[in-house]
Amino acid sequence: MKKEEKLWFKKLKFLFGLSISESKEVDLVKYSSLSYFKRKAKENLKNFNFFEDTEAYRLLLLDENNKKFKAYMKIIGKVIHYNPFVSYLCKNGSKEQILNTPTNYEFVSEDVCTLANRFDDDFVEQFLKTRKSRYPYSLIRELINKGYEKSLLIWFDKWIKGDNLTSLYYFEDDICNCNLPKLRELFLSSNKFGNYTKKYIARSKDKERIKQLLENFEFSLDLYQELLDTQDAEIQMLTVKQFLKLKINNRNFVSKLILTGNVKAITEYISSNVLDKDLELLLVKNLDEDMIRHYLEKNDKVLYLSNESMQYIFDHKSVSLQEFIFHKFGYPYELERKLLKSKDNSAIEKYIKDVELFSQNEYLLLKFACEDIVFDYISRYGLCESAEVYLIKYSSPDTIKRYLTLLSQKENTNEKLLHKEALITFVLSGEVEDIISYIKSNNILLSNVIWYFLLRGDEKLIEFGKDAITTTILENIAKDASSEQLIRLFNNKHIVFNDIAQCNFCKRPVIMLCDENSREGFPPIIHFIQKSPLCPNAQKLLFEDNLCNKDVIRSYISLYPLDTSVEYLLCKPIFADILEEYIEKYPIAEKLLTKHII
Repeated sequence: MKKEEKLWFKKLKFLFGLSISESKEVDLVKYSSLSYFKRKAKENLKNFNFFEDTEAYRLLLLDENNKKFKAYMKIIGKVIHYNPFVSYLCKNGSKEQILNTPTNYEFVSEDVCTLANRFDDDFVEQFLKTRKSRYPYSLIRELINKGYEKSLLIWFDKWIKGDNLTSLYYFEDDICNCNLPKLRELFLSSNKFGNYTKKYIARSKDKERIKQLLENFEFSLDLYQELLDTQDAEIQMLTVKQFLKLKINNRNFVSKLILTGNVKAITEYISSNVLDKDLELLLVKNLDEDMIRHYLEKNDKVLYLSNESMQYIFDHKSVSLQEFIFHKFGYPYELERKLLKSKDNSAIEKYIKDVELFSQNEYLLLKFACEDIVFDYISRYGLCESAEVYLIKYSSPDTIKRYLTLLSQKENTNEKLLHKEALITFVLSGEVEDIISYIKSNNILLSNVIWYFLLRGDEKLIEFGKDAITTTILENIAKDASSEQLIRLFNNKHIVFNDIAQCNFCKRPVIMLCDENSREGFPPIIHFIQKSPLCPNAQKLLFEDNLCNKDVIRSYISLYPLDTSVEYLLCKPIFADILEEYIEKYPIAEKLLTKHII
């Protein structure tokens, strides 16, 4: 202590007979003058040098009448950091002392929790109204558990105004399920809540609140489904309208909606949405006929009805609905097949005037109906690819001509043409003159059908496509084409090789030329070597053990000499007779003979 302080305490000791052993803090509170106390307290707070002696705290609480307590409270109000005396005050002070704390001092969360544990709801409410304080999670939970509704309303009001940092969403379940009606009502009316409260409202019987909820919030899919279980038609209708805004499809929601039987809500949904075949069948099985009619008449997106749904209608619904379905979609698949197999031309003719057949059933029309009915149908609807193949494959040439004539009268260019598989079938089995006429009149690319010309092997077709065949050979040799295609090429003795005589064959085509036998036992390579010599690599292939054919070698050397890099192969004993023939016709180096003859 400074000199003047020591003198002061000595004076106090003399006046009051005090013991020197008491601490400085206690002395300061108990014996110093008010002005001296204020000055030292300010210094202590400024330097973060707080009282450490709990006896000093106790004396301050007891010193309220001597004004040191109030003075100290004013000093505390000017600082923002934590003061341990305030914690002591909250634990031990009276209500009046606590309420006399400066209004600008912010109590820490632990101190507020202490007050909630010590005092009743009225006091905590009064305290929270006028004091800055924090609202920790533990405090709100404690207030809810104690049922301090007045205090919670103060907290809720501050939260609504944005003065509270503690998230309200932590306490949704507590507030919804607590026995505090005013707080719960304010909370539910705030529209500031999360998924738990949405579910709480959805499961309640408060119709108006549920309606308000639907108008202001979007939900998870499972909550929309829960709302359909309310058994209230108006709520179900609002649920569907809200769900439609999401523009999503959910089979579980729609199936549950159909099973509610709520006509208005279902109508709202099916008027603008197409059902998949399972939901469509569910609708047909569970709803009345007027609803089925509405779905098919009012929804422009419904282009067809599934076969399963149609079959159910014809098995279980009224004749009037069956007639309605018949005029709009025709018979279901199986009934349509029965009609066509009946060969009742009159009934079939009547049927196809209004209804297009299932594509899978069109071939039955070609098989069992008379030709005039068939062409009447074709002129209306055309044929699918499989039915067109059936017509080309099994009909007479005159019927095919009639069909091609009908196609030629179409305005759309694409509609004039046969489908791909039908064209292939036509090229392989149709009348040659008709094929050539069709290709010319429709400017069909020969490259699209040339392989089928070769496969069929008709001389007129091959002659007609000769130029395209030559081009195709060149292209496929360059690409090292597939074995199947090359066999078609090289095994066809009608092909003219003049234009490709100088082509340097890659290895695989030449092997095939050497290896494949023609129908007359004449190797296809003979066709080629009669027009063009082989390159050295191809000449060597003629002598390979697995390809060797002496007749082919003799044919080749009768026309061309071997390359000098290949001549040595003739020196093998197996080719001795051919070597003599070769030497008579072509000069051969003596050096080569000396080197290779064994």
